[in-house]
Amino acid sequence: MSKRRKKGKSKGLIIFLVIAVLLLLVVAVVGKKQGWIGEEDKMKVTVEDVQQIDITERVSATGKIYPEVEVKISPDVSGEIIELTVEEGDSVKKGQLLAKITPDIYNSVVNRAQASVSSARAGVANAQAQKAQIKANYDNAVVVHGRNQQLYDKGIISLSDLEASKTQLATSKAQMDAAGQGINSAKYNVSSTEAALKEANDQLKKTEIYAPMTGVISMLAVKEGERVVGTAQMQGTEMMRIADYGKMETRVEVGENDIIRVSIGDTAEIEVDAYLNNTFKGVVTKISNSADNGSGMSQMSNNQVTNFTVMVRLIKSSYADISKKNNVPFRPGMSCSVDIITENSGKTISVPIQSVTTRNVNKNKEGASKADDELKEVVFTYDGGKVKMFEVVTGIQDDKYIQITKGLTKNQRVITAPYKAISRELEDDQEVTEVDEKDLYSKKSKFGKPKS
Repeated sequence: MSKRRKKGKSKGLIIFLVIAVLLLLVVAVVGKKQGWIGEEDKMKVTVEDVQQIDITERVSATGKIYPEVEVKISPDVSGEIIELTVEEGDSVKKGQLLAKITPDIYNSVVNRAQASVSSARAGVANAQAQKAQIKANYDNAVVVHGRNQQLYDKGIISLSDLEASKTQLATSKAQMDAAGQGINSAKYNVSSTEAALKEANDQLKKTEIYAPMTGVISMLAVKEGERVVGTAQMQGTEMMRIADYGKMETRVEVGENDIIRVSIGDTAEIEVDAYLNNTFKGVVTKISNSADNGSGMSQMSNNQVTNFTVMVRLIKSSYADISKKNNVPFRPGMSCSVDIITENSGKTISVPIQSVTTRNVNKNKEGASKADDELKEVVFTYDGGKVKMFEVVTGIQDDKYIQITKGLTKNQRVITAPYKAISRELEDDQEVTEVDEKDLYSKKSKFGKPKS
């Protein structure tokens, strides 16, 4: 009885072992197909075809809208505003009267200057009359001296009488020359007083302020009855501003790393916060030559921010529809964001930005020295389960793709993820497994789930 029991137990153990082996084989086959067994050591990657697409390089910046031409009006003379003919928002034409400053003091100055001119002209007339009298005396002295010379030659008068007439002639000549200089001095005095009169009249005219250009009163800072300080005395009082709303521009700040890509004439796309879902066109008209660091060197030392101001003119035709509803669609100080289009590649070989990394291509080469230790831009391609590292030359890029100018062809496929593998872990000729992006970070993946 015991022998039969032992024999039965042996048969059962054999059957159990056979079933276990079969189960293991099934699990191995299924696991192989599902990637559970045998391929766990292979890195999983996502792959994308090299594409030929248009790449548009942009420089993005934010800023505000201002009139392209805005003139600040300050008086040349000081005084009280006795008349103000405009209000903020009024349209004005060039030469239109804007304001008057009390002219009483300047009228007095003009009157004094006019009196000085009259006095100086009278002085000229007096000097000319004196010269005429002196010339008559001189002519008489010439006649007397000539007659005395004849009498002396005949021995009628003495030498002393002749010398006396000669002295009188010389004196008359000197007096006549001095009278001529007196006339010139009087004339110079007239010119000086006339200049003073002209200056006084100019000051008087400046008590009336006229529009230097056609536009709109964009700001009015004074009221009738207020006193203002002229620009002849320090900075002067800013009374108002006139802006040409027909030409508007955005002034944006572009960082030093991007400013070298921006050129005058570049087109731009402008979005204004006040007009949602509207994109306006613009063109770069001016780029500042020096950096604008806000409050000065202190800000630069703290934040290390260096920006340059770029002016982008709004193309009027791009907001023509809005102008029909509103005569002044844009007001100074409106916020906006600008995308400056710096370059367009046309149809070009491109890959996703994350596919490009930098590697030391000579690191594993035999005989490579430290002098060869140089980082190069590379891309990893996928072909038949293996990766191949290619050194490439890149061009412009947008927010998704980067241009490859040398190193790839359109028939190749490139590895796009995970970036950790592309940047550090992948090696030339390494075997990998291609998966969909949704499966790349699954629990069984070597990389696990990406951090949110």
